[in-house]
Amino acid sequence: MSPQTNSNFHLVIDGIPIDTQKGTTILTAATQNGIYIPTLCAHKDLTPFGACRICIVEVKGRNNYPSACTTPVEDGMEVYTATEKIQQIRSDIVQLIMGEHPSSCLICGLQGCVESNSTMRKVGVTTGCRTCPKDGQCELQKVVDYLDAHNAKYPIHYRMLPVERFDPFYDRDYNLCILCGRCVQVCQDVRLAGVLAFKNRGHETVIGTAFARSHLEAGCEFCGACVDVCPSGALSEKAKKWFGAPDGEVQTTCALCGIGCQLTLLTHNGEVIGASPATGGLNQGLLCVKGRFAIPELVNHYSRMKKTYQLVNGYKDELTWESALEKAVQTLSSCAPEKFQMVVSPDCTLEDLYVAQKFVRTVMKSNHIASSANWELGKAYNSYASFWKRAGRLSDLEKTDSILCLGLDLRYARSVVGVAVRKAKRRGAKLITVYPGKHTLTKIANISEIVNSDEILNTLQSLIFAIENPRKGSGWIEQAAQILQTAVSPFILIGQEYFNGDDAELVAALMDRLAEKVGAKILPLPPYANLTGAWMTGVEPSLLPGGISFENVDARIYFEKQWGISLPKDSGAISTVDVLYLVGTTPTTVPVQANAIIYQNAFSPTTNDNIVLALPTTPFTETDGSILNQERQLLKINPAVPAFEEAKPNWLILSNLAKRMGAAGFEYDCVAQITVEMKNIWEELGAVTDIVIGQVNVPITTREIQQVAAYSEHAYHGFPLAKMVGGWNDLYPVQEIKE
Repeated sequence: MSPQTNSNFHLVIDGIPIDTQKGTTILTAATQNGIYIPTLCAHKDLTPFGACRICIVEVKGRNNYPSACTTPVEDGMEVYTATEKIQQIRSDIVQLIMGEHPSSCLICGLQGCVESNSTMRKVGVTTGCRTCPKDGQCELQKVVDYLDAHNAKYPIHYRMLPVERFDPFYDRDYNLCILCGRCVQVCQDVRLAGVLAFKNRGHETVIGTAFARSHLEAGCEFCGACVDVCPSGALSEKAKKWFGAPDGEVQTTCALCGIGCQLTLLTHNGEVIGASPATGGLNQGLLCVKGRFAIPELVNHYSRMKKTYQLVNGYKDELTWESALEKAVQTLSSCAPEKFQMVVSPDCTLEDLYVAQKFVRTVMKSNHIASSANWELGKAYNSYASFWKRAGRLSDLEKTDSILCLGLDLRYARSVVGVAVRKAKRRGAKLITVYPGKHTLTKIANISEIVNSDEILNTLQSLIFAIENPRKGSGWIEQAAQILQTAVSPFILIGQEYFNGDDAELVAALMDRLAEKVGAKILPLPPYANLTGAWMTGVEPSLLPGGISFENVDARIYFEKQWGISLPKDSGAISTVDVLYLVGTTPTTVPVQANAIIYQNAFSPTTNDNIVLALPTTPFTETDGSILNQERQLLKINPAVPAFEEAKPNWLILSNLAKRMGAAGFEYDCVAQITVEMKNIWEELGAVTDIVIGQVNVPITTREIQQVAAYSEHAYHGFPLAKMVGGWNDLYPVQEIKE
């Protein structure tokens, strides 16, 4: 078979025979076979650019030195990556780069000198002359070391560019920029944001935004992709600038919204110091500002609870865990089932949620178990649940031909979805947006309308009418109706913006009806990591684990046999209780009056009113478990660092309490045992296939649900990110907590 028709090419690199696919570059073929070729502009996620020329190689039979990152392999090719001539040319190129790079860390011969820098300190780190925040993590540093180019051959010119510190999350010192172009490429070609570009020419070339605007003004999403690909210290995170290189990393699932992005948590000395996107996952190596920058400040916040305590005359009295559990047993044992209420955050893991509802029903003999979403979604809660009947997936955007966005701004907190929408638009999909203000999708939408919350009800009714009674017209509603009617695979993305008014339940119902009329899939984007998991584990008075109705006789018999109890009756909603047990949420999100509150959270309460006992728990960075994202995919949560101070996982606290109160069935030694028990139940009830939850019973409640006053869409365990993460108010300057 001739080479032209054979998809496998055979070549030799540095004497090593290599088989690779046609179209592979020399750099990729070498990297895949453990052969190092230095480069400063090439990156696995970017189109070959050929800017730095560091990766030049010798190819037998050629007179020039092609760049390995842009040169495809040929059958029978012989490549040499580190000849004396090649290394000399590379060294000269690097020396030219160093001529415009303040490079004391590159040329200083006293590596790691302690005596000389003992009095020079910066932010708690001894730095001496090595003040670059990327020191030890710099790709330029690695290349200089590889080429042994530590002696500066050319005068070093400091460009005197001002350090840009006035945008949130990361600083920009373009004096350290080597003009590799990675940040421009990732912003324009991967994120499709178009914020960064090369500016000026020749010696004056810099990277930045158009018209010298700030990144906020220029439309930056603060996804951090530019920081991730920067090979030098030009871009540095504010929160981790002086930690140095991480000493560990753990892949896990982000728990700050319902998308379920896969990320890698970076750790140093037992502390989370940063996050970066993991390879693969539904986010495809992308993150939003929450996952990329918010996590370290959130989980290391000064308000983290260290110890258990009780309140005595308004003062904190710290307790041992032994004493705290005894106090909890006394409080709970004296509470009648009908006077007890537990509320759990849908940010908690599946295992936490499952054990919580089991505790309420088997230990407290009560059915008063709910998630904080019951009140935070307010009157939209019941209808919102029905979206899951038509739930689509983020990957469906790859083949959709029309997208309707309702109440959704994708610039910051869900920018991963925004990238998918922009890619769909680039492929030719029609985009319609309905939102109460200006937002990031306006400039690319075919139809973009500003619709206030008090107008959305009439707007949806008019759109449905136009679909049911098709007619030509010049109005945007008629045009939108025609786009949706003629679409082969319409898709509706739903945000939270329109679910705060008195008409929220009807608004959600109309959105569902609209999807039904045009045969559209729906992707709701809840602010909670595990809302689907809350329903599937039975954290809802109307549901049992598996998403089965509480009134299902066969299911009730099954669980009574499994748990060895008689299930309590559903006595309806209550507004006043003797004991309110809060797990991962706060009193401000639960409008239930209580004589006593047991508060179980990672963060200290903002008020001590009626809190008789406070128990410190672990956030998702210190927790083992799993979640169900909005696509009903089962995703793993892995602990990255040990538990903070005396904090313990929610499931362990509740299990220890249950055993002390004489209940059976809580002898869990690890979270895996809970996972197995939960999955077995789902499988026996027919509620799960493989790892994807199927179209289970949609939770239906008849209770009157009122909107709680204090609610923040961007929150974790009941605490708004605006209060926990520096720079968050720059992104959302309007008060987050809706009054």
